[in-house]
Amino acid sequence: FDHRDFLNFEQEIHDCAAAASTESLEGPRFLDLGCAPGGFAACLLQDHMLGPMSVGYGVSLPPQLGGFQMAVTTSRLCVQFEDLLQINSCDLMC
Repeated sequence: FDHRDFLNFEQEIHDCAAAASTESLEGPRFLDLGCAPGGFAACLLQDHMLGPMSVGYGVSLPPQLGGFQMAVTTSRLCVQFEDLLQINSCDLMC
């Protein structure tokens, strides 16, 4: 079991986002693989985490194939329901 110190997790995310935002005019962006039901993305999209201009992209298994429904909906998170083991990289929308 690999233990990770989560006490500084929020600060690590914030520092990474701040570094990335200098390269992007739109704001910080993130990719969430296996994103449903959306709790982690919802956490990152809080204004005090990555900022109000942050956006996310998620890929998750469709519910009809055994995946979860999204519990979080926001215009700042785009979700593509696909089987990651079957999709080609050129078919990803991000």
